[in-house]
Amino acid sequence: FKSYEKEVLKVVLGEAQQKSINFDCTHDQGYNIVRSMVKNNTEKVLPYLATDDSRRKLIEEENNILTSLLPVSLSKDEILKKIAEADLMAGIKGAKNEGQVIGLLMKHFKNLNLFVEGDIVKQVVQEIRAK
Repeated sequence: FKSYEKEVLKVVLGEAQQKSINFDCTHDQGYNIVRSMVKNNTEKVLPYLATDDSRRKLIEEENNILTSLLPVSLSKDEILKKIAEADLMAGIKGAKNEGQVIGLLMKHFKNLNLFVEGDIVKQVVQEIRAK
């Protein structure tokens, strides 16, 4: 590891340790910490730094390091393929509550040890139900 990578990892570890004072920090909570750090950098820091600002390059490098810690999410097409393979299309179309369908799909993918983003699953469900 480069020294900057070590510094970024120390910050992540510190955040995780703070969150786990009263209970163990799960993988999902760890991923949420990392996502929150990337989101904070992207929305609250980068917009205020000029493109030629050396600090901007550091923040972008930090985001790259943080993003590399996250699991790779399935794409929209991969999610559709997995839904079709599990023969879930009819159930999704016929379900009364879209939110319940999304929740069940999230659990389904988690049980398969596959990482999906909720927003993408929601888009997929809406597209399937619209057909």
